[in-house]
Amino acid sequence: MSDLGDLLARSLGSADPAAEIALAAALARAAHPLSIGALRALAGDPQVEVRLLVQVGLARLDDDDGAMVASRLCRESDLGVLAVLAARAGRLPIDARGLANLIALAAYPGTPAELRAGCTWAIGERDRARGAEVLGSLLDDDEATFWLASVVGRRGGALVPLVAGLHGDPALDRVAALLDL
Repeated sequence: MSDLGDLLARSLGSADPAAEIALAAALARAAHPLSIGALRALAGDPQVEVRLLVQVGLARLDDDDGAMVASRLCRESDLGVLAVLAARAGRLPIDARGLANLIALAAYPGTPAELRAGCTWAIGERDRARGAEVLGSLLDDDEATFWLASVVGRRGGALVPLVAGLHGDPALDRVAALLDL
């Protein structure tokens, strides 16, 4: 980690929650390569707002640590952070454990439809055949179908031909807008 990253990570560990969120937001917004080390150090922070800002900042910095993304996919409990991690996983090489977690999230009917669609898109970007299989399993759910068409319509990629003709609204993909996908 850089000296700046070390300094920022140490200062965040002792800061009050509001200051920690403000500093994570500044790091994410700065989009400076020296921020990467500090942001990575905060990936497992107890505050959901910090974890979300970390992933947004790393995505905007084009951080390519697929191992960290896969690891966080398996540990994250917040649905918003999971949605951002899934979007990042669609652009990075991730391990089999991370891919399995995406598949489980997409297949589980209790997962919100928007997150299921984002996970399906990421799966399709990593493994088109598996993505097509998961996509097919979601077509019985009208809400999931709408979100699949919306997410894939906005982000593009391997599953585009499979959602042609499905009704969606790509402008509603909030994660893609947040990460400039």
